Amino acid sequence: MRRHWLQAQLVHTIFGGSDPFYALLHTFETEDQTTIDEQLIDVINEIQVLLPDCVKTEGFYIVIDEANVAIQEKWISGENDSGPYPALEYIILTWQKKLSALEGNFITFVVAGTEIPRDYFPPTDDRWAAWHWTSNTGDFNDQEVQRQYVTSFFPSQFAGQPESEALLRRIWDWCRPRHRLTSVLVQMLLTDNGVHPHSVLNHYIRHLTGYRTNEAEDFTKAEGSFSVRAIFGEIGALAEGRPLVQMSIHEVIMHYLITGHHPPSFTSERVAIVYSGAGQFADENMSQITLDQPGPLIATALWMSKTSYDRTKPRSLTSFKDFCFFTQGHWPSGDTYASGSYVAFYLAHVFQNAGGHLFSDIFTVSSPPAWLSVTRKFATYLVILRKGEDGILKEMVVKPSALEDDAPPLGYAASSADDVLAWLRHERSGAFCICPKDCDADLIFVLKRRGGYFWVILRTAGRGNASSLYPDNVFPDNTDRIQERK
Repeated sequence: MRRHWLQAQLVHTIFGGSDPFYALLHTFETEDQTTIDEQLIDVINEIQVLLPDCVKTEGFYIVIDEANVAIQEKWISGENDSGPYPALEYIILTWQKKLSALEGNFITFVVAGTEIPRDYFPPTDDRWAAWHWTSNTGDFNDQEVQRQYVTSFFPSQFAGQPESEALLRRIWDWCRPRHRLTSVLVQMLLTDNGVHPHSVLNHYIRHLTGYRTNEAEDFTKAEGSFSVRAIFGEIGALAEGRPLVQMSIHEVIMHYLITGHHPPSFTSERVAIVYSGAGQFADENMSQITLDQPGPLIATALWMSKTSYDRTKPRSLTSFKDFCFFTQGHWPSGDTYASGSYVAFYLAHVFQNAGGHLFSDIFTVSSPPAWLSVTRKFATYLVILRKGEDGILKEMVVKPSALEDDAPPLGYAASSADDVLAWLRHERSGAFCICPKDCDADLIFVLKRRGGYFWVILRTAGRGNASSLYPDNVFPDNTDRIQERK
């Protein structure tokens, strides 16, 4: 029954060709309040009679979607109250009162939307004490679940064909995890009658992200020309006007480029990332936020790479000027940009010259030690030191090939003090160690000059003080073990 009700909402011709929602809207606009109330009570009574017993057992759900509109744009005042207050509050309380006439307690309200302040619905208020905040709206984080959803709209022979299996893999790569990104593509595929699936997906990706993919060329050539309107426009501007969101996106992209992995989730103080549409909650309690949706992340990366007409606004992924702008941003709790990955990315390009660089061409040291002054004219190289299976230390100089697309990541994101120490013992990969937040250092790497190696510890300006970067202060809880590496 629920499936039929959903289909009836999507294909309203089931009701005889007219749109019932326009009819309802017309009634609300033309009838007086008393008549509307009487008709609603009649409808509620009919619903109670028609509902099968299984629904009364399993529960009946009433959804108020796009609730953010009713809280951001619509405010009302009732008679003899202290208004104005959000229309959403009035909507919920009104429907609760009207539906209270139903026997039993089988109705659950679901209010869906973004940017709904909790302050308006405090748990200390008896009216909202039983309500539960959650982000558990479902997603396609399981490839098999997404596959079952997509194939349910096509003939049984669809699955198993080479072109179909390739399409399903590509849908997983581009459209996970948000339901809407997959469902919109399915709508476009059905509009095309499934005749040009790979071409439609490429068309969708280009309009969604601004990226022209050349995947599945053999399939698209065989499919030929097509004509399907893209439903989503380019979503890259999700972060426009949100500098802190841009800062987080830049941070995530740089971390991924240098380590090959997304950084750990952010705390809920960065909820603006979710509000922008670029990120999502990682848990149903809305305490962790991730920026790992392929489509939105690629779209925003491309948007941030395009030149802006207003150069006072950061619009570059690689510009050092824009990087400096991001490092000045602060979230309400004081959380700042984690700069280690960008600095590693920058230095990797600086050191890619196969002939090496003079240390003084890259770094300025106010009071250099004697050994550094004596060897200042010798070339300096960025190196990776790693113990082999035989326990012997091996060296690899970072060359231009290390920056090619198929090269292994140059950075290693340490998760803890012990992880940093393991990298210092050459038990972890990467030319750069990206330090965790509880470390005063942001980045550690090894340089080679005539006479041997030396380790460089970097920290973004403004974090801690210079003395805190002495080895025995980097991780004060692990002083004894760090002394071993001095």
